[in-house]
Amino acid sequence: MSDHGQITGHAQLETLDIIPAEFGRASIGSFSGIYLHDVSDARKAEVVDWLVQQDFCGPVFASNAEGRAIAGALPWSSVRNDHPRGADVGFTLRATNSSEQYGPDLDTCIFAARITPGGGMHGGLNRGELSTVPAAQGPAYRKAFRSETPCWLPDIIPTVLTTMDLTTEGSEGRPLVEALVGDDPRFGVAPAVGTRTLTAERHGHEQYLRQWIIEGKTIVDCGWTEGTGARSR
Repeated sequence: MSDHGQITGHAQLETLDIIPAEFGRASIGSFSGIYLHDVSDARKAEVVDWLVQQDFCGPVFASNAEGRAIAGALPWSSVRNDHPRGADVGFTLRATNSSEQYGPDLDTCIFAARITPGGGMHGGLNRGELSTVPAAQGPAYRKAFRSETPCWLPDIIPTVLTTMDLTTEGSEGRPLVEALVGDDPRFGVAPAVGTRTLTAERHGHEQYLRQWIIEGKTIVDCGWTEGTGARSR
């Protein structure tokens, strides 16, 4: 199993001190988080308003007290990251748009880690970064089968539990029944897959998040920016 892919880091931040100290504490990386001193919706809106005008900023995430998106951002729930201990405002460092065309010769990003430009990087919402390759073998799994149904890492636990005939209650993902064999009528049948794209715009910074929807649960396909948030390089 691969837990993520890699894309090319084309440019390093000159400093990690990119967030004004008066906002709060910041953890800067491919997917960065800001823990605000003032967690009011008004302050979140002020921080989002500032972020979307920065040239390093990719998609932005922030939710109000009711869990809805702050203007100019997408809600934390859209990336399944609405945990009470999570950051108040989050953002990815800017990367190429992988929504239509992507690959090792196309996908690049700004990075914060101490690597040499041209090295591999992950942690954002580019398709190359989100690519995972699970594999399984054993009597519970179909032989020589390749699934075309989207999945993500949290699907592993419910899949294993299902092969052991144990409850999957409380697990985040879904059992990958299309890859299983046995008497259960769900096994060997691929579920229907829907798609939707969430959008947000502020000061010309346009952001998009495309999701797959499977059995009522969402998986992120990719996220990208356009307008003043798009890179031409």
